[in-house]
Amino acid sequence: MAGVEYIEGPVTMMDLRVVGQCASAIGVPSPVPSTPTVVDERGEAIGELLLWLDAQGYINCLEYAWFTDEMPTILPSPDRVRAR
Repeated sequence: MAGVEYIEGPVTMMDLRVVGQCASAIGVPSPVPSTPTVVDERGEAIGELLLWLDAQGYINCLEYAWFTDEMPTILPSPDRVRAR
């Protein structure tokens, strides 16, 4: 079974590794173009999630870029993530 495993790094720049058998994302730019927005309880944008791929097209990093003064310490809950 294929999956993604956390390797190391802070919540703002998590190094990941694909485990198991799965196809790579050949021809997909990195970061992946569909960058979801993170919103606060008022629905205001406070950050975004960027998915980075390695040279072979496998996921290797999740970046949580923030627009606020304080760095996030946890990933947002799914109800705070909006597709663009």
